[in-house]
Amino acid sequence: MTAANKREKYLYKIMPYMRKNGLSILKMDDIAKYMDISKATLYKHFQSKEEIVECIVNLYANYIRGQEVFADKNTSFVQQFQNISEQSLMLAAYVSDIFLQDLLTLFPALHEKIMFAQKERNQQLNQFFVAGIQEGIFNPVNSDIFMMQDELVLRRLLDPSFSIQYDITMKRAILDFYKMKAYQMISPKHLSALDENAMETIVSTLIQKLN
Repeated sequence: MTAANKREKYLYKIMPYMRKNGLSILKMDDIAKYMDISKATLYKHFQSKEEIVECIVNLYANYIRGQEVFADKNTSFVQQFQNISEQSLMLAAYVSDIFLQDLLTLFPALHEKIMFAQKERNQQLNQFFVAGIQEGIFNPVNSDIFMMQDELVLRRLLDPSFSIQYDITMKRAILDFYKMKAYQMISPKHLSALDENAMETIVSTLIQKLN
């Protein structure tokens, strides 16, 4: 395994902690603990907490821009819709409110990097949905408002208190929201191309990781 691959592996180990607890109370001792490495190994790969946060922001920014989601132009509109829905779910889960708030307070330049990546993603999504509407795959809805649902609703569904308040499992709530979005966006004659089983697997895997 290369040094770069090791660094990325360690970063993925600390992400669940950051999504849940933010950055303000995080110290290098804590980082070494959650990366499951010694402090000596930690400093071999990262010089500071700021460098670690910057590396994670770079990973998030690249994912937000959707390089993997939008790369294959031969993928069907419905499949890309599913890929975008998965991406939205992952972003709501890992780029959490507490992470973003601490980022704004402690590292405003890195927060701006996330905001700029989100702006680029929104532009790509708008072009994608406009093209799908023109092809008759998608219903003629306002794509900006449609995607705003993800920002507002998914974060609430991922909050454990929602499941308690409404007596519904997190998995069921997310899958019902996904189906609702599909019926909003995809025209009836193309709904049969939707692979609901694939999304169920994605949601189940994510919930296991979050728990």
